[in-house]
Amino acid sequence: MDYFLYFYNIILVLVYGLLMFLYFQLFVQKKERLHLWLALLFSVYLVDELYYSSLEFIKALPVLYQEFPIFNRVFLLVLNMILLICYRMILACILHVLPSKKERGLMALYSFFRLGVTFLLSFTAIPRWASVCLITINLLPHIWMIYLSFRYAEHIRSDLSPAICTLLKSSVVLWSFLCFGCSYSFYFGNISGVRIVFIEIISGIGIFFAIWHLLCVSRSRKKENSMSVLSEADLETLFAKQYKLTPREMEIFRYLMEGADNAEICEKAVISQSTTKTHIYNIFRKVDIKRRSQAAGKFLEFCREYTQGHPL
Repeated sequence: MDYFLYFYNIILVLVYGLLMFLYFQLFVQKKERLHLWLALLFSVYLVDELYYSSLEFIKALPVLYQEFPIFNRVFLLVLNMILLICYRMILACILHVLPSKKERGLMALYSFFRLGVTFLLSFTAIPRWASVCLITINLLPHIWMIYLSFRYAEHIRSDLSPAICTLLKSSVVLWSFLCFGCSYSFYFGNISGVRIVFIEIISGIGIFFAIWHLLCVSRSRKKENSMSVLSEADLETLFAKQYKLTPREMEIFRYLMEGADNAEICEKAVISQSTTKTHIYNIFRKVDIKRRSQAAGKFLEFCREYTQGHPL
């Protein structure tokens, strides 16, 4: 059993550390707040895992925490509050629903209440009915986030398939059940150095969605890179398709971008003056330009918008 816990702890520490590093790296590159909050979330997971690992392999610590239970409870409370903030801000980044001033104030009051209860539990036993009330109060922030998830999920439904929306909502429901289990274990269980299985499952769900999100980010970056390495010939083909230019018209348009006059175009394309004028008239009409000096700018504008992932 000790060997299993040893390898289990090593694997979790490596996974949390890797996810934390990857999200911090993404934040440095893209400056997106979602990546910052995800990095902080896995930082807390990493600290929590190191804490439980130390309790399991440093035999003196459980005895110390039994003598001074307040340190154990306060440490777990701080981790729990940081996790709540991370969950709420990740939700804000996904659903575009930032916490209001009223919500921030209520969260501050909730934090002070939890701190007071933590000190009370460290020195005094409370009746079972009071523990049930405390569990209910504990779950209020989670219930609020579940409500926000279901209310504002419609805002992002257009970006997700129905199957993924169902999976996300099911995960939210499962997450609420697991949070209830954590609260129950906190008030009715022995938390001195004992792993709470509900926390382990929540962490597993977090790892699953983090890996899924990173894979989506990786596919998106590959798509961007493939678009950015398009050759000029490929872009000219796309430009011609966009504006319905014939191969001959695209050839004339290329000469216009080079700054050639009618005589040079006649010589290069081996066509007459009247045919050249007809082609130029049709190009101006299709591409919506009025002077030949605008040809190069029009093509560069198309290339810039297309390579940024917004085809015309």
